[in-house]
Amino acid sequence: MSLLNLNSPAGRGPRGKNSSRAWMGFGLVIAVLGIGSTFAATIQINNSGTSEFGQGISQTVYCGTTNPIKITVTPISTFVNSTSNPGSDAVPATWTAPVWRDRDFQDVSTNQNTKSYLSTYRSDADGLDSQIRGYWVKSRTDDDYYEGNSTPPTGEFRTFVPQVTFNGKYGFYEYKEWTPGFFSGGSDAVPPSSTPTKFELGGIKISKIPSECVGRDFVISAYGSGADPLELSDVLNVKEIAVNYASGDTTPAFSFDRTTAGVNTDADGKVTVSADNGSIKILFTSAAVRQLADSVTTVLVETQDNIVGN
Repeated sequence: MSLLNLNSPAGRGPRGKNSSRAWMGFGLVIAVLGIGSTFAATIQINNSGTSEFGQGISQTVYCGTTNPIKITVTPISTFVNSTSNPGSDAVPATWTAPVWRDRDFQDVSTNQNTKSYLSTYRSDADGLDSQIRGYWVKSRTDDDYYEGNSTPPTGEFRTFVPQVTFNGKYGFYEYKEWTPGFFSGGSDAVPPSSTPTKFELGGIKISKIPSECVGRDFVISAYGSGADPLELSDVLNVKEIAVNYASGDTTPAFSFDRTTAGVNTDADGKVTVSADNGSIKILFTSAAVRQLADSVTTVLVETQDNIVGN
């Protein structure tokens, strides 16, 4: 097993049994719009020395042979354009008036204040609330009203109705049928917002894989300035992806756990893994919530005996 770094002493990272590692810098990568495209850029690794970043950086690894094998590892940066939302004004809700059929006047008293109360009532005409005098009843279709006038009603008398007059009497209307009014269709104001342009780690490609590596698993992880691996996908909460490399397999088996085969739950629409003769490509969609490119300083590639493809 050999641990290799580019232009710097070896950094810290997890060591697995029978594994070999290729270290490479990512840093701030210049990219064109679209997933899977990169331009060359000079990157700094561990604050010492520089390397030209074009279509990957070759590193020497071992795949079950005494001779070192060079492969190429290419981080794929994705440019995310800025977005802006101009916002919108609030839209008032539309009031739909109550619907009723037939009504009878219910006489309560010749005195305006007898058995009546001051309370909040929503206008049948426009839906606005105001303080008016009225009565507490069981419902708009019931003539049973609260008999007291010194304390607020309790229990079954829960509907407040407006006071009306008829032939010098004070009372309320009882309806044969009553459908309450309601508001609909309103929306709150949306403030304007914007997001800046950014580069994200859109994926990783491993190419120039020799035949000696057929049947091996490639385990990919990324690091920033600390010793702990970064999350490759915040949504999936994964810090590494293990891919089995098999000759002629264009849709290789992959896992988010180097010790378990087939652990790719919830990857649909977030991660795609493909392969051809001599390469493996892993791409993260925006739905995966990708790592910012300038947070990634090192990409680590390890090989192990086949577990994922079992």
